[in-house]
Amino acid sequence: MRLSYWCAAVPRFASRWNSSRQWMRLVLVTGFVAGLCLNASADTLTIGLFSFDEFIPGAPGSPGVNVFTINDFTGSSNLPPDAPVATPLTFSNVSVTLNGSQNVSVGSAAPGSTLAPALEFLDTQVFTSATLQGNLSTTTLELADGTFFQASSSLFSVSLLPSAGPDLVADTDFAVLTISGSPASASVPEPASQWLMLPALLAFAYLIRKRRAVPAV
Repeated sequence: MRLSYWCAAVPRFASRWNSSRQWMRLVLVTGFVAGLCLNASADTLTIGLFSFDEFIPGAPGSPGVNVFTINDFTGSSNLPPDAPVATPLTFSNVSVTLNGSQNVSVGSAAPGSTLAPALEFLDTQVFTSATLQGNLSTTTLELADGTFFQASSSLFSVSLLPSAGPDLVADTDFAVLTISGSPASASVPEPASQWLMLPALLAFAYLIRKRRAVPAV
């Protein structure tokens, strides 16, 4: 049975459970299902931009230089609300695959713009594609609004393709770098702490139910 069914079914079950014993059970079931529903939600965050740019303009008889730029929009270089990650991320083990076969190792990229010499080429060289990949320095991210986000994986990848025509065009083509994941708490209680909270939740639910059962005078 799909998880979405359980997420939607809890309110219907609550309206039918009348006894205090059933109400306590509802607290347990609701907490369990709510946790599953929260874990099931996913989101996407923008953390950077991968672009093909003109680095040195050409001149008659002298070709120019183009470069693939890695823009890390995190930490002090974040751009909320579009790129809201306040945690400074370092992109490590970065590599770029050009034209589907030529692999270029970059190393790492810190917040801001990285123009690696290995990604500089004469403007006479053409490219049909470029794929950027690497690892995030951490997967637990604080956002500009103070909330937290848990990335699904430390791996990231983005493909840069021509927006028109067969080849990439400098100062025109770019790809947005995103990661997927879900909202996260700043701190997660230990399992023992969660069980210590259970009696209080049960007692609270029981008192609410008991007060509702007392006839009005």
